[in-house]
Amino acid sequence: MTMQKAPVRMLMIRVNSLSKYDGSVSPYDGQFEVRNFADHNGQYYGAIPKKHRIDLTRLGGGRADKCVNGVTIIWIATEMIVGWYRNAILYADVQAHPLDSQIDYRAVCSVKEGRELRPRERRFNIYAHGAPQNTSGRWYLDDPIRDRSLIDSILHYIEPPRREDRIGAGR
Repeated sequence: MTMQKAPVRMLMIRVNSLSKYDGSVSPYDGQFEVRNFADHNGQYYGAIPKKHRIDLTRLGGGRADKCVNGVTIIWIATEMIVGWYRNAILYADVQAHPLDSQIDYRAVCSVKEGRELRPRERRFNIYAHGAPQNTSGRWYLDDPIRDRSLIDSILHYIEPPRREDRIGAGR
């Protein structure tokens, strides 16, 4: 009997290229993501441009749902992964940001489930791993055939094998 993998709820969001996303960089006009990795009481609050409509049905939600749980959000600047949220709550509509009334958010995750990469760590080029060149500001990885290789590569990148898996159990 073959075990089927559970569908992955994954969304890539394009952000402006910044050295940091922890709130330490002063925002410029249109830089909505400056605090996507600022720790606020153990949570990260991710801003997504209002122009990007979020279709929760493509991530396992129903038409009437206001949010979906368990989403993996991959933050992309230019063509590189700059960070991610795992097991995030993704909202269809903007929410008021607890740190700054001028910034809205649509994603939230525990700081334990998110990771911002430093500029020198940003080595995963989405196009080199199969993402189409014409991706818009948001891209759902919801096609099990078209996206499987890219999803597997991203999951391997953000969830490297545990040490005991690499060296073999019981050795």
